[in-house]
Amino acid sequence: MKVTDNKRIVKNTALLYIRMVVLMFVGFMTSRIVLDKLGVTDYGIYDVVGGIAVLLVFFSGTLSSAVSRFLVYEIAKKDHEEVKKVYRSSVTIHLVFGIGLLIVMESGGLWFLENVLVIPSERIQVVGIVYQFVVLGALLKLVQLPVSALMIAHEDMQLYSYVGMFDAVLRLGLVFFIDAFRYDNLLVYGFIVLLVSMMSFLVYNISAFIRYKEYSVLPLYDKYVVSKMMNFVGWGVIGGFASIMKTQGLNMLLNVFFGPSINAARGVSYQVNNGVGGLTQNFIVALSPQITKSYASRDFGRMKKLVYRGAKYSFYLLLLLSLPLLFEVDYILGLWLTDVPDYASVFTRLIIIQALVESFNPVLYAAVQATGKIKIYQLIVGGTLLVNLPLSVFLFWSGLEPQSCFILSIGISLISLFLRFVLLSKMRLNFCFFDMVKNIFLMSLVVAILSVPIPYLVNHYIQPGMMRFALVVMTSMSTVMLLVWFVGLREEERQSLQKILPGRGYSA
Repeated sequence: MKVTDNKRIVKNTALLYIRMVVLMFVGFMTSRIVLDKLGVTDYGIYDVVGGIAVLLVFFSGTLSSAVSRFLVYEIAKKDHEEVKKVYRSSVTIHLVFGIGLLIVMESGGLWFLENVLVIPSERIQVVGIVYQFVVLGALLKLVQLPVSALMIAHEDMQLYSYVGMFDAVLRLGLVFFIDAFRYDNLLVYGFIVLLVSMMSFLVYNISAFIRYKEYSVLPLYDKYVVSKMMNFVGWGVIGGFASIMKTQGLNMLLNVFFGPSINAARGVSYQVNNGVGGLTQNFIVALSPQITKSYASRDFGRMKKLVYRGAKYSFYLLLLLSLPLLFEVDYILGLWLTDVPDYASVFTRLIIIQALVESFNPVLYAAVQATGKIKIYQLIVGGTLLVNLPLSVFLFWSGLEPQSCFILSIGISLISLFLRFVLLSKMRLNFCFFDMVKNIFLMSLVVAILSVPIPYLVNHYIQPGMMRFALVVMTSMSTVMLLVWFVGLREEERQSLQKILPGRGYSA
């Protein structure tokens, strides 16, 4: 069973990497075209207006992870009827929240748009219509979450990957026609994004109807199941709210203090980060169900190994791709975009560094989430992350540059990482704080520090251009891979990887 499960992790990770590469390429192409056709100001406006909807559905990620956790847990117990109850109850929860969100978006969200955000007066009417498109698209994504959670719970990454790639390719194909209509380009783009969301919603649901017995459009209210899930979601909302305030909340602050052009720079930098960060996110999607199943079967030894290795591998995979970007971000942005917004370069570097610090977090949270005991974790970690926003307001009021909020966020992310280690070590799952610091954080930090000198020298002493870029990529990646193998892994981990590479499976 373990060999089969671990082979599944490798296979699913490979499928998700293919998905990530397609989405990254398509996403970069889409952003370039949209920025070129909308211009910096309208691009920044859409980024911040879209952020309102994301901010208001901040708990969607918490809902999705809760549904996935309960589905995986029941699937591991082979209780088909309970799987059905959990899925149909999750449909009920999402419909209720969707109605509530519509009310909030059309009241508080609309007020925020009209009275707080910095938007040129001549664009207010168009932006109001685009906001309605964004609201409808956000609601579609919200009620679609149980379906994607069902796919992940079944570890059906092939279908999950195909649907994700369909969504991205369709969006890229449609953005070419932004200026083909005699309407405002921002308005056309907003409608295109909504149209893609509608098509994606249909494809997800039709695929699930064909593939899964548990799928149903009929909601169910099972008091016991809904109560358990809502208790989980209730505490998870704290972490979800903290996370979204750190991203979209800061985006709103940047708009209020510095205007929409800064939002364009932030949007570009997050596009780069999302493309590279897809590596670790996809790895976690493949790994999390196995962590939950290990907990459900009370195999805590295997659970610990999955968490230790998963946390380090997430960091190493992100470092492999992000290190060349840190050195060559100016060159890459110049190749990618016709008009590079101010601050895009420094934002991108800082956001990538923060992503490296946070790359450990999803695996650690997967272990906590598997237990279902997330109350203390969310209160402490979520509460720590929430200080990002008030401290950023203070920094901006003090006259500091826009990038100061990202530097602050990196420091808070480091503090929250060590809090996660402490909390996980208190959960009686055989995790030790000092062991995690040594074998996860410090081992990864040593690899990162030792990886810098060689590509730095190449970047420093060779003139900018394609040759330097190619040399930085080659030296960075080869250095990281060698250091990971000889410094960043323990002997048993090297042996496990040696078994994985030829495809013979391994015993976690």
